[in-house]
Amino acid sequence: MLPDFRIRALLNSPVPLVTPWANKIIRLIFIGIDRATSSAVHIAVAKTKANVPGIKSLASTTDSSVTSHPTSGALAFRLTNRVGLSTIPSLLQRLAKIERLLRNLSIVQKHGCSSNDVSLDHLSFTYADSPSRLKARISSSPEKPLHLSFNHGNPHLRIQDKLVSLMQATQDLDRVIMLLHLTHPVMVAYSNLVATHTNDKITLLPRSALWFQVRYEKSKGRFDLKLRKRRGTFMWFAHHLEFPRNQSHTEDVENALRELAKSRGDGWHSMRGGFVASLDGTRAMLTKLDEVVGNVEDVESVPMSSPRGKKRKADTEVVVIE
Repeated sequence: MLPDFRIRALLNSPVPLVTPWANKIIRLIFIGIDRATSSAVHIAVAKTKANVPGIKSLASTTDSSVTSHPTSGALAFRLTNRVGLSTIPSLLQRLAKIERLLRNLSIVQKHGCSSNDVSLDHLSFTYADSPSRLKARISSSPEKPLHLSFNHGNPHLRIQDKLVSLMQATQDLDRVIMLLHLTHPVMVAYSNLVATHTNDKITLLPRSALWFQVRYEKSKGRFDLKLRKRRGTFMWFAHHLEFPRNQSHTEDVENALRELAKSRGDGWHSMRGGFVASLDGTRAMLTKLDEVVGNVEDVESVPMSSPRGKKRKADTEVVVIE
C-alpha cells in the first residue's frame, strides 16, 4: 500500500485540480501488475463530502472504472499506468474529469433536466417532455472544448451550430441549457409549420441562437423572430414583416396584417413594430403570422421591401423592451 496523498500537495502540478466535492486526503492503493499490458494497477479512494450533487448519477455510470459507496460517500476509481511511470498525472486527470462531470451534472439538474447516460466523457440528458421527449448530449475532455449534439429528428438540430459555437466560445453550459428551454417553443412551432405547409417551402435562417428569420420561398414573405426580455420576462418578438410589393394581392395582405394587429391571442398580442409572445404563446403567434405571410401566392419575382426601424442589435444580445 502506498501512502496517502494530500490534495493540497498536488496543487503545484501543471494540471489544474479543484475538488470541492472531496476531502483533502486521497488514498492510493497498489493492487498489482497486469502482466498482459505490463501496467501497474492502483485504486484511488476519495471520501466525498455530504450532499454532493451528482454523486448518485456518477455511481450508476456506465464507466465501470468508477464506483461509489451508497452510504459512506467514498468514491473509488481504477488507474493503470505502465510500470516505471508515475501514477500522479493519471490521478490528476481523473480527478479533473470527475470534477467537470459533477459540475455539468449540477447545471443540468439546476434546470430541471433528467440525466440519462452518464460517463466521465459524456452526459446525455432530457430537457423537454412535451410535445415529445427531446435529449441532448454533452461531450467533454481535457484536450477538447465542450461539444453539444442532438439525436436525429431533434428540432434543435437546426441551430446546433449556433449553440455549439456559443458554448465553445463561452464555456457556459448554464447559458446554453437555458437557451434550449427558451428556443424550444420556436423550434417545435417551426417543425409543425414545415409539416403542415404543403403549398410553400418555409425556411428558418438562424442569425444567432437568439435571432431567426422565417422565409417563404413561394410567397417571398418573411419576418424576423428575436428573443427579448420585457418587464423581466423572456418573450419572442416578431418584427420586420415583409413581402413583395407591386403585387395584386399586396393590399389584401396589408389589410390582413392590420386586422391581425388589432387582435390578441392566448399568450401573444400586437405591439408597436410587430407582435410579442410569451414562451407558451409563441406557437399560436407563429401560426397566426403564417396564416397571413405564408399563404400569399406569388405572382412574379420582385424585390423585397427594405426593412424599417432602427439599426439591429448584436446577434447574441438579449434586448430589453418595455
